[in-house]
Amino acid sequence: MGGYGSGPYGVCGKSGKRTVEGCLRIDIRELRKKDYLRPGLFYTWQWHSSRDPQDNPRYHSSVGITVYQDGIKLKYTVTPEGEKKGTDYEYKISYAWTSCHYGGKRPWFVCPNINCGRRVAVVYCPLGGKYFLCRYCWNLTYNSCQTSGKLFDQATNRVRRLRRKLGAWGDREYPERPLPERPKGMHWKTYDRLVDEIIEAEQLRHWVFISDAMAMIRRWGMEEELIKAEDPV
Repeated sequence: MGGYGSGPYGVCGKSGKRTVEGCLRIDIRELRKKDYLRPGLFYTWQWHSSRDPQDNPRYHSSVGITVYQDGIKLKYTVTPEGEKKGTDYEYKISYAWTSCHYGGKRPWFVCPNINCGRRVAVVYCPLGGKYFLCRYCWNLTYNSCQTSGKLFDQATNRVRRLRRKLGAWGDREYPERPLPERPKGMHWKTYDRLVDEIIEAEQLRHWVFISDAMAMIRRWGMEEELIKAEDPV
């Protein structure tokens, strides 16, 4: 295959819009489900986008993963389009663990960006990128967000729908309110999953709000006023 990250564009492909759907992704939940988080393991994680006439996958990107007790190490090569020689990358993504209400612990990735360190389930490498980081560091959006001008309303409505599944009503449906307690008869596993989805949905809503606010500031030409307000003379 020509090494980790083999293929015409290396690990991250050629340039394009930065959406979640357009990225390579490593999901710690998927690795755990496949029992790929056992310390000492080494394997190649691959992505493919097409199949040959015999219906065999054609791999265009791959990453070598070494598993440690406290995280995984990624190793791959990025070869820019039109070039024959690539650049090798090797770095570690640490774990963070949280307790589950129904027993046991749940692993998360800690974003390897030294200026971030968010606890996330998925790390992404967008087209044209070089590292696997969290969605917020890459400022990623979703394909569905590209076709709508009411993203903030959509994000708010999603939070409300998820909260209603936990029995919230009235003001308790809205983001940033205390999370509802586990409804009677609901399994702890289901409750924890819904709480995770609510937290992620509220983070996305916050990101949409900031993104919309910055777009409005740029549209109104208020960048200089914002800088003066943040750094008064």
